[in-house]
Amino acid sequence: MSERKQAVVAAAMGASWTYIVLDFLLHAVVLAPWWRATQEFWLSPFELAKRIPFAYGAFVIYCASLTVLLTAVRGEQPPVLTGLRFGVFVGIVFGVASALGAYSVVQMPISFLLVGPASTAIGSAGAGASAAWILSGSRRWLRVGLVFVAGLAFFVLGVIAQNALPIPRMG
Repeated sequence: MSERKQAVVAAAMGASWTYIVLDFLLHAVVLAPWWRATQEFWLSPFELAKRIPFAYGAFVIYCASLTVLLTAVRGEQPPVLTGLRFGVFVGIVFGVASALGAYSVVQMPISFLLVGPASTAIGSAGAGASAAWILSGSRRWLRVGLVFVAGLAFFVLGVIAQNALPIPRMG
């Protein structure tokens, strides 16, 4: 595999992990009250948990595409701030388009038209910044490892927060 392809694979892996961690923190911790307030629209928590691998697969496809697009548009070593801004822009466009499309065919709360694009933009911003950071330096696999360890720490903190902090009820 060429060095450029290895760089893109490493960056896409780091971007995917970043997106997954941010998605968990947003939905399972920060937006937990929103999910409870709108629970009549969603599958049961058990069914949602069983389908998480589908979401994670979608995140990997999205982040791999974002990384390839980032390198095609902004070069092979984009600055981190460029990756962040690029991720926000692509995340907003994709998030709005996806939310509107889903809203047109699936029963969901109207608040999803804000929550969906916002969470996509946040995850995409993190993924874009992570991809750019990995692409912009040497020892890319070490950087992927650092992203993984940092993400794991945030994931653990999120689980602690999810289980130890009182979650306010909406509505």
